[in-house]
Amino acid sequence: MLNLFARKAEPTERTYPVGRLSVSDPDVRKRFEFLQVSPTDLGVIQAWEPQCKAACDAMIDDFYGHIAKTRDVQAIIEKHTSVERQRPLVTRYLLAMFTGTVDDQYVAYRRHVGAVHERIDLDSNWYVAMYEVIREHMLQAVERGGASIAEYRRFQRAFDRLLQADIAIVITALTNARQERVEQLLKGEAMRFLDEISAAL
Repeated sequence: MLNLFARKAEPTERTYPVGRLSVSDPDVRKRFEFLQVSPTDLGVIQAWEPQCKAACDAMIDDFYGHIAKTRDVQAIIEKHTSVERQRPLVTRYLLAMFTGTVDDQYVAYRRHVGAVHERIDLDSNWYVAMYEVIREHMLQAVERGGASIAEYRRFQRAFDRLLQADIAIVITALTNARQERVEQLLKGEAMRFLDEISAAL
């Protein structure tokens, strides 16, 4: 007898490539291990590169649209750059997540971004907020791309792990750059104090 209440079977989940995770810095390797980012995750993310690449422009427009509503952050952007100048840089940054490879070059670029954000004195909360915009748009792109429930959930888990690792790399670099700047300022103040004491003596 035909079961009228039988659920439609989920399509067979696609076959994914296997990514490459090759980072020489032991602290970064530990971070990826802790967050359980694996070559399998990188391959899952890579499989959706065409769909996510097509969503980049809308994601960037959305993010900078939010920034435009905040006067202080908009002022920092206008002082140092522009949306059109940032567009290819943000696109490059994002698409690096979809190559299937995380290596020393990948980490170095994230650290560079963190140091730059410290130099322009951008609050790290605004940078972290960008990741939520990225996440939302990329998940929507995968859903629109025809992902089954299983494929969507697998991408979501893998992408969330990689985003967390990305945030950790960038914020650590930002914090280290800020600490170095403070130490240099304190050193300068100390030398100035000693010079004044010497002059007085």
